[in-house]
Amino acid sequence: EGVKGAVVMSVCIWMALHGYTKDEIWEYCKKHYLVIDKNLLLDKKHYFDVKIPLSEMNFGKNRNTLFCSFVVPYIVKAFHETSSYDECMRQFLSHFGDSDTMCAVAGGLCYAFYGETGYDVDNILSNYSVPI
Repeated sequence: EGVKGAVVMSVCIWMALHGYTKDEIWEYCKKHYLVIDKNLLLDKKHYFDVKIPLSEMNFGKNRNTLFCSFVVPYIVKAFHETSSYDECMRQFLSHFGDSDTMCAVAGGLCYAFYGETGYDVDNILSNYSVPI
């Protein structure tokens, strides 16, 4: 499942770099993660229902955020439903989960699509990085 997630994310980033739309990227991800019948899954609790809007998701203490089969479609869905790098990052920081990993992966996708972060990265690094 981890290899599948890495491949899907890599292709999504490649698509973003090559001018595909958010809808096309989301459709590609759904093709690999859409679950038609939840009863066919061996592990029913570690799956992401791509039909639920992000605004209606209830994370609570949901440990699914540790599983690739949940994280990859969640990242691509957040990218699809937000309109900027910053808004997408805030989506992960406002929910329970492995937010640093999700931000790192989503950051690559967002940067590939938007071409920038919207932050003065040089200034941030000069103020907060530790000298070697």
